[in-house]
Amino acid sequence: MLFRSNRDFYINDKYVATAKTHSLKGEPLTPSSEGVLGKGQYYVFTPHKDSFDSRYEKMGWVNQEQVVGVAYPIW
Repeated sequence: MLFRSNRDFYINDKYVATAKTHSLKGEPLTPSSEGVLGKGQYYVFTPHKDSFDSRYEKMGWVNQEQVVGVAYPIW
């Protein structure tokens, strides 16, 4: 379950991130939706505070058909 309280996001009651109000260029950012992700849907997130990820409406949840690869850390 993805839950949003103001700009804070929680997955299964665990805090994961806070959405910013504006991008680094000063553009307003709208937080994405909350709810239950369906089969084949992903909440994409990185811990970097300036990451553009599923916290924001323009990115939103990602459908499995949109995934073209997987990244793995090498160090």
